Amino acid sequence: MVVSPWSLSVLLVDDVSLNRDIVARMLSGLGHRAETVPTGSDALERGRQQVFDLVLMDVHMPGLDGLETTRCWRDPAAGLLDPDTPVIALTADGRPVGRTLALQAGMNGCLTKPVGLAQLSGAIDLAISLQLERGIDLAPNPALLRPLLDAADPAVSRGLLAGYARIRVDWRSQERQRLLGSLHALKGCAGQTGMARIQARVERLETRVWQGGWPSRRAIRALGRVIRSVNA
Repeated sequence: MVVSPWSLSVLLVDDVSLNRDIVARMLSGLGHRAETVPTGSDALERGRQQVFDLVLMDVHMPGLDGLETTRCWRDPAAGLLDPDTPVIALTADGRPVGRTLALQAGMNGCLTKPVGLAQLSGAIDLAISLQLERGIDLAPNPALLRPLLDAADPAVSRGLLAGYARIRVDWRSQERQRLLGSLHALKGCAGQTGMARIQARVERLETRVWQGGWPSRRAIRALGRVIRSVNA
């Protein structure tokens, strides 16, 4: 599943707290910002106070149900800041008639509970498409900036220590080109795992070698201490 380049502000409306918590966690994992409310009335109140990129609306709720809430949301006289916000239904009713009723109420789509990540991602993609078509500016997704590797992963730890060992060998043998290669490789690994301290320290050593200098024993040992402290 591809992570979206955009981060949406999502209003999640569901009268069941566990459902709200689960879907909110899923949204957060995909890099989106979720605000949750338990009733249709609460949703309309929030829509009068804040603009959202997407509303995920439970259909069956006490009081105002999801269909009636959406009709109110779409009504220009209701005072919503953005009456055209994409609204997608959340329902346990997977029958075609349920989808038809949702669309007739002004919703843009329908998700059948239990909602999976693939389903949710598809709804996000639809909302992004609708927002971009309207010329709405979207925030970049911070999930794209997360390291793909975990610094606590034993394989990553071994890789960092092995990379440092190669640097020490190349430094002792005065192999400039090999040292540059080893430094570059370790810098990339540190950057991939989000270890900025190691990355910055290696980059300084790499720059010094590129400029014709040579790292001191103290600098090489300091790099080793930083790596070992991360892996401790």
